[in-house]
Amino acid sequence: MIFSRENAGKWVASKNSKVIDASRKLPVLLKKIEKRDDRQNIRFARVPKNLNITG
Repeated sequence: MIFSRENAGKWVASKNSKVIDASRKLPVLLKKIEKRDDRQNIRFARVPKNLNITG
């Protein structure tokens, strides 16, 4: 699940509901993902910083 405590406040790249990579800044994350063959199927999301997740 991409909305976890460790990803709070970060941009997350995911595929099939699994985290591929995460970064605080979107341009850094895009640079990491640009060389992948499956980049067309990757989704990006910003996880809220003040996300209240228990567990």
